[in-house]
Amino acid sequence: MPNPHRQTTKVTWREPEQKTALPSAVDLRCSCSVLPSPLRHVDAAPDTPASARRPPLVLLHGHARRSLSHHHAPEGHVSIPRSPLRCPGGKSALAPLIGNLLHATDVSIVEPFAGSAAVSIALVTAGIIDRAHIADADPGVAAFWHVLTTDHTPLVDWFAATRPTVELFTYWQELDTTDQQLLAQRTLFLSRTAWGAIPMAGPLGGWAQTDGAARITDRWNRQTTLARLGIIVELAHAGRLSAAPGPTSWQETLSTHPDGLAFIDPPYPGDGDRLYRHRFSEHAQLATALRQRPGRSLIVYNDVPLIRGLYAWAPGLRTLDTRYSSITSSGSERSEVLIDTSPPRTTMA
Repeated sequence: MPNPHRQTTKVTWREPEQKTALPSAVDLRCSCSVLPSPLRHVDAAPDTPASARRPPLVLLHGHARRSLSHHHAPEGHVSIPRSPLRCPGGKSALAPLIGNLLHATDVSIVEPFAGSAAVSIALVTAGIIDRAHIADADPGVAAFWHVLTTDHTPLVDWFAATRPTVELFTYWQELDTTDQQLLAQRTLFLSRTAWGAIPMAGPLGGWAQTDGAARITDRWNRQTTLARLGIIVELAHAGRLSAAPGPTSWQETLSTHPDGLAFIDPPYPGDGDRLYRHRFSEHAQLATALRQRPGRSLIVYNDVPLIRGLYAWAPGLRTLDTRYSSITSSGSERSEVLIDTSPPRTTMA
């Protein structure tokens, strides 16, 4: 039976159109409430849970590498907001599929391998999920999210005043620090200037800035990124997005969030040394923990025999459409699987 409280109003979220004047850091830290928020356009009672007002998410002209910020969503749908952080294998393109698989009881989400936290940001900003908690074992990624959700002013001020150069790239890539603000700045800088958002890779355009048409400034996108930073600040101020206070293992994150939906996007077998600062090899332990976890988990992996064997027990395993597939270092697509630890039931789609 259709839910009588389900949202059917036209809800379209878009990032601000490009303008000549850049938003200032002061605007972002003092007036975050003026940034776009689809929840202000939802005709539902303020205390109505997200599960009762979900419009379906759509991937417009769907390709994982195409920006959605300047497309309009069809009536009754929400277009996908993007993360300020670029990370290898980001999953923003999966948000519509995840949104359509949610159960009525899925009102919160936890991401123990946050990275760009693209799925949580999309679902929370669109009002599909009430609240999200994100964590990561990487000190830089953890620092970025903790700083942005608790003490964002220095980070936003720094980003607004910075123009990337190869000299700055070298400085940030070689910097060894435990200072949270510096870690956050380093993570954001390398994410928006490194080839493929891989922190150990070289800069976009190469060290001599002569590699093809790419340049180190291509993904800086100051105005758009400032707006995305401001949206995260707004969500944190509203109590809808929280981040772990430091690098946190997946075991600790899942143990403190045993119930509710978990979105699991770990480093894939064979990718750890190439794409990430920290190796991950606990695939079997993770599969066992998710099998024993009371709450529902949705897991994304590359489609290899090892993973299919580890998750043969899971009630749901589907091969993802190629438009959701990760792009490898050679530029070719590879097959991925979405694993669901919960038996099939009626969704909110």
